[in-house]
Amino acid sequence: MDSASTIIALVSTVVGALVGAVAGRQNALSSLASVNQLLQSRIAELETREKEKDAAIVRLISKVEALEGLVTQRADIATLTARVEAVASHMGV
Repeated sequence: MDSASTIIALVSTVVGALVGAVAGRQNALSSLASVNQLLQSRIAELETREKEKDAAIVRLISKVEALEGLVTQRADIATLTARVEAVASHMGV
């Protein structure tokens, strides 16, 4: 009977260890799934932000181009004004 008790104790220990290992593995897999879901969510958020920034950059480039056009027009007007004033002065007007 003593050897039967030893075998039962040994089997119980091994089964307990296996149950603990399986439970630990399931817990680890569950944790990995949660981390994966969190990372996927964060990636989607970052992709959305990147698209928003790209759109903002396109709008800013458009505004800069419009301002450059206005600056060029203003310089052209200043040049034309100076020419008109020179002609007027030459004509005595």
